Amino acid sequence: MMLSEYQTEIVDDILYKRHDKLQIVASRQAGKSQAIAAGVLLAAICHGHETIVIVSATKKQAKIIFDYVAQFIGQNRYLYDKLDRNKPVNQEQITFSNFSIIKILTAGGAAKGEGLLGQNATILVIDESGSIEDGTYRTKILPMLSAKSKKRKILVESGTPHRPNHFLLTWNDKDYHKIWVPYTRAIKSGRLNETYIESMRKTMSHFEFSSWYEAEFPEMGENSLFSRHEIEAALTSVENPKCPTGWKIVFGCDIARMGNDRTVISICAISTDGRVVQLKIVVKVRQALTSTAGDIINLTKEWHPEHIFVDDNGVGGGVTDILRENDETQLLVVPIIAGRVSSNPERYKNIKAEYYLKLKSLFEQKKIVLLNRYEQNIDLMAMKRTSTEKGATKIVDPDQSPDFADALTMCLYPLLGNQHLEPMMLGLPSGQMGELVED
Repeated sequence: MMLSEYQTEIVDDILYKRHDKLQIVASRQAGKSQAIAAGVLLAAICHGHETIVIVSATKKQAKIIFDYVAQFIGQNRYLYDKLDRNKPVNQEQITFSNFSIIKILTAGGAAKGEGLLGQNATILVIDESGSIEDGTYRTKILPMLSAKSKKRKILVESGTPHRPNHFLLTWNDKDYHKIWVPYTRAIKSGRLNETYIESMRKTMSHFEFSSWYEAEFPEMGENSLFSRHEIEAALTSVENPKCPTGWKIVFGCDIARMGNDRTVISICAISTDGRVVQLKIVVKVRQALTSTAGDIINLTKEWHPEHIFVDDNGVGGGVTDILRENDETQLLVVPIIAGRVSSNPERYKNIKAEYYLKLKSLFEQKKIVLLNRYEQNIDLMAMKRTSTEKGATKIVDPDQSPDFADALTMCLYPLLGNQHLEPMMLGLPSGQMGELVED
């Protein structure tokens, strides 16, 4: 196989482990999968004792690189002789006589990546990384490199930039070495046909062509609520910002069930002219409601908020009840039900749409400063909006619960006006506020 110059770079970077973290963002059909396959195969043979794991959202996707590896072995007697004859090649794993293995795992499907738990790798390849859910990527895939080992471990992420998620954030991470292969580079190397590419440009939307062939991360996904530029412009490098004098502090509390969701408490300061600074984010995982309520009470003693906004849907109501019985919080807690009708139902589907559009306006007016928290950035980039049949804006959540974004936006309730705040503090409906809207 004749390699282009960028394919040679990919092979060498993997074989010689030149970088701890390598990200390959490439046009479709640019030959990245072949190059990765060649790199991991040579690493397996030359190093020995390598555990090379190829992960993708689907088994079909993961098998693309794996099948190239098997094809290279089948075409070369020298490579074939390196196999462990006592462990025949199967559809998911290849074992070599020097104790290296190459295997594939799936991050998607009904199991939601549960088969990834307990797995270890010395070379971890995440193919089409952007197609993998952020939670699975963060909690089930990356930990494969965490076990102590005498061998140097590397991470290889590859794909096309079709979704604004963790794959975008790593592209902006200085710890990653990047290889960028737009269609122009692939044409120059002889991998792609220019006439065909121009025909694809005519049939695709600008968003599609930019992602799949120009290998450019979109400023916004289709129907995205917030642009990447808006979010990045609002981030602060200060780790522990102070509350400006005269600003009031509020809590936004997104309450989790005992399980995969996280309880997220966003602490913000709000000025009299409607500016917002996020001061702290507190995250709790898999704890009882009484413990969550206790944490909020302790934070109240430390921060002295004017309001504590609590997601009152489902189990969140239990936290609200506990806080209402406590002397420190009983006059501060404000239950929030995001599905209630807004004060302007012709414009907003429900209250949730109203406070997310308020956040949008704060971004546009440059009146908000946010902590640079990975999970919050992911949540915000994943939020989408659509319209009802009557033209009202509706917010569409991503597949993974946007705990960080919901906690942040709950802090914006004081900016919506007292027509929302005062009746909610009393736990009473106000006009249409008592009605619920179906999603």
